[in-house]
This record gives sequence, structure tokens and C-alpha cells, in this order.
Amino acid sequence: MTSTLPSPPLSPIDKSITLPCERRHRSNHQRHPPRRHDTFELLQALVNEHQRLEKQDYETMLREVPTIRRRPPTNAPKGILVNPSPPHNELLSRVPPSSSPPPRHAVVRFAPGPPKIYKYHKVPQEV
Repeated sequence: MTSTLPSPPLSPIDKSITLPCERRHRSNHQRHPPRRHDTFELLQALVNEHQRLEKQDYETMLREVPTIRRRPPTNAPKGILVNPSPPHNELLSRVPPSSSPPPRHAVVRFAPGPPKIYKYHKVPQEV
């Protein structure tokens, strides 16, 4: 006759793994109660209202700002200049195509030696 030994009691770690009943109890727990959802909706409504007010203020500001328009050069009033310079496109049409365009950058030249220092004598001041 063979005798079987009783199994040892489960440790607390083993109980949490083998007992799914306790886990089911936690899964029924509501993570987001309804009040949080209401708070989110309230915040969303506040944000939407704030955006609407900002847009309304911006449109009002645009309506109040005077419009700045550039007049065409033909309607420009006569200035104080006796011989005003011609418009830019007329200058380009006067330049012959054979001439080279003016240099855009100043030419920089470096001397091979140190810079020359000039010394002047002081002029006596009469009092």
C-alpha cells in the first residue's frame, strides 16, 4: 500500500498566481469614474469657449486696423524732388547689355606686410 504525502501549504506569492477570483474582483474596479468624464467635458467646453473668444477678438482687431495699401507709381503724388529718380525697371532698360553689372561686394585686398603707421607731430595751440 502506497501512501501519498499531503501537499505543503501555498505561499502568499503562489496564492496570487493561482487564485483568479481576486483578480476578477480588481477588474470590476472602475478606473475612470463618471465625475472625471464630466470634468473633461467641462474643461473641453471651457477651452472651446476660450478659442471662440480669441478668434472673435482677432477678427475685431483686424476690422479696426486701417488697411494699408500701396499706391501704384502712376498715381503717386509729386514729391519735393525736382528730378525724381526713374523707377527701377526703367533703369534696367537704359543700361546697354554689353556693359558688365556693377560689383555687388566691395573688393578687399590684403597687403603682404604689416600696416603702415603714420605719426604726426602735435601742433602747438595758441592761447
